[in-house]
Amino acid sequence: MSALCCQPATETPAETTASHDLHSELLSSWSKPLSKTCTFKDLPRLCTRIDVHTNNADHHNPTDNNAEHKQHNSTKVRISAILSTIRQLSAFFKLDSELAIQSTQLPVDAVDNPDLSLWVKSLLEAMGGDAHPVVRCLKCCNQNLLFIAIYELKIGVLKDIHIKDSRSKQSWRIRITCEEGRVQITHQRREAIVDVPGTLDWEVSMTFDGTVQTLCSTSLRLTGMSFDDSAKKEDREILSQKLSRGCLILK
Repeated sequence: MSALCCQPATETPAETTASHDLHSELLSSWSKPLSKTCTFKDLPRLCTRIDVHTNNADHHNPTDNNAEHKQHNSTKVRISAILSTIRQLSAFFKLDSELAIQSTQLPVDAVDNPDLSLWVKSLLEAMGGDAHPVVRCLKCCNQNLLFIAIYELKIGVLKDIHIKDSRSKQSWRIRITCEEGRVQITHQRREAIVDVPGTLDWEVSMTFDGTVQTLCSTSLRLTGMSFDDSAKKEDREILSQKLSRGCLILK
């Protein structure tokens, strides 16, 4: 498989104007009360896809993919991933979430019941809900925010290009980067290109102030392309030119 990836040092991504205000759409969705979002349902589904990067350490949750899918999707592993993410973020914000964790009882049938939404609801509410910076981070880990970005892509640069879930281990990762004065949550996606055998990488980011109270900026960009060896040369070139060789910033 040949690849076309963004190289910041040697190539400046092309830029295009988004057809609607992405920042306002993402802000509107994130600003909803916790109970009005799908965080309780989606966090248990996405927890093993979350990577936390702080000044002190990098934490990678297991990738729920391929031969490891069943193991990493087990209730025990997902509970561990959720608690690990909360503890990593709490340490960054210098907050103690242990009391809330210890006071939130696991479902009696937790081992056999894959639905952890009620437990997550109790846990996040015990932490203080929207008032807690960790919870405000986790509100970004839901598929509704991703759908806003997908819609933007499909009515814009990907209007005539058919894509689907690549189902690879990198098909969807959520990166939470915490630095002094800045917290960024990025959904990183890898899609399969239907008409020309290959993959397309893109990401949508939300950058907040250091307390995750103000959404400072958002971005949506294509970050790379790869083609299978079976892809025709002329098709590769047409698609590469149309998508600026996988380096395209939408604002």
